[in-house]
Amino acid sequence: MDTALLPADPGPIARLELVKAADTTPSVIFSRLTEGESLKEIAKAWAVPAGRFTEWFTTQHGELYDAALKVRADQLAHKALDVASTPQPGVTTKTKADGSVEVTEEDMLGHRKLYSETMLKLAGKWDRDRYGDKTDVRHSGLVPTLTIEIVGVAQAPQERVIEHEPVKKEDGLI
Repeated sequence: MDTALLPADPGPIARLELVKAADTTPSVIFSRLTEGESLKEIAKAWAVPAGRFTEWFTTQHGELYDAALKVRADQLAHKALDVASTPQPGVTTKTKADGSVEVTEEDMLGHRKLYSETMLKLAGKWDRDRYGDKTDVRHSGLVPTLTIEIVGVAQAPQERVIEHEPVKKEDGLI
């Protein structure tokens, strides 16, 4: 094959400029994000610099990026429900002190729990309104007052008289 017939590679920066110039690029990126790809993976597939690509998309199309993450959050929440409610058989092997191996077949409950909780936690980060923890702090504008009343009989202070002799200069204390 004659390599002279192939067009010269414009380089990663020039490819990035071509990607940015295409009208369909934002919607294609949105679709790929909602299918589970990351911006880094998309940049690698298109052979463009991942940092500059990510910076361009998140600044120029930030609302679209946030919308894609919300779609992914919804998908993760549904998948977490599916994982939590579907038994997953697994095999556990345990080597005893005598060298024998004990094999147990059981549901991988711990694995399923960790996996579903991780998905829900990530969904909560990507779509805080729907899946995130909420703290609702409200203030009525009124400031409560606290009154403390001490009830009791106050005793008059007792007088104490201390008798002493006046100090004299001769004693050397003054």
